[in-house]
Amino acid sequence: APAFEGHAPGVLTAHLLLSHTDYQAHFTESGADNFQMDQDEKTDTLEARLAYAGLDNDVDGVVGVYYSKRDQDLLAAPNGFVGDDQTKTSAVFGESTVGLTERLDLILGARLEREEQTRDVTAWPGAAWQGLVQTDIGETMLLPKVGLSYAITPQTTLGLTAREGYNPGGGSLDWNTSEFYEYDKEEVKTYEFSSRSLL
Repeated sequence: APAFEGHAPGVLTAHLLLSHTDYQAHFTESGADNFQMDQDEKTDTLEARLAYAGLDNDVDGVVGVYYSKRDQDLLAAPNGFVGDDQTKTSAVFGESTVGLTERLDLILGARLEREEQTRDVTAWPGAAWQGLVQTDIGETMLLPKVGLSYAITPQTTLGLTAREGYNPGGGSLDWNTSEFYEYDKEEVKTYEFSSRSLL
């Protein structure tokens, strides 16, 4: 995964990450069923960030973009699954820490993310209960973050943050009826209290 990092003294830091992953797996059962599985998965990822550090620690921040594409081919036979799926994720994000006083900081951030899934998989091909998983869905989410950080001593800092997250929806099969169904995303709200000390 090649990476580039550049610096503007005392003010800006730039980061660029490019990665490619090629994962292949093969499995053969030793029993009489002779079950086999072949999986080929390729993932490409790009992330670019620009970070700013204030000279007097009054304002710090980071903005960036993210993109990922995963392609997967699957063959599990006999009486298994065959097909392919693709997931694309793109996002822009930013976070800033603003010094309100010498001890109290305000943290504000957000991430705007778009995920798209396409899936075309046949389950139990040729069987009377054959099922199809065919998904073409997309979801766009805005995920905010807000927090406060307070230095009670030069060595100890207390923090309180609230943020939103999610798990994407998708599609699957009912194993009793072989019918395809889709399910919605899960939305998560997280509240965190922290204490950090330097020893």
